[in-house]
Amino acid sequence: MQKPVYDLKSDSIYFKIRSGKVYESMELSSHILVDLSLRNNSIIGIEILGASIFLSSLTSRKIDKDTIKNRLLIYLPPEDKEEVKLGFSLGNEKYVYAIPKLYTSPIVAGC
Repeated sequence: MQKPVYDLKSDSIYFKIRSGKVYESMELSSHILVDLSLRNNSIIGIEILGASIFLSSLTSRKIDKDTIKNRLLIYLPPEDKEEVKLGFSLGNEKYVYAIPKLYTSPIVAGC
């Protein structure tokens, strides 16, 4: 796993979960895109769009781009069998957002 990357210009965070070729990207919400591999439809990457808005909602406080860039610790907690967890830490406060590991792609399911 690589360290999550925050892009200030696009206000997005990318978490690379494992290496592999992206077969399909799924939009889980207006802020979450999941990159899936063809093998087992497993998650290989997660992108958070509009990260400052997403994190403000998750934490119930105003999180701006400067805070994300300079003060927010972004990490991947230990692996879980059923979920991919995204971790965010600001000072002593910790937040975790969980996404189920496996998805059924309409393309793969129809084969």
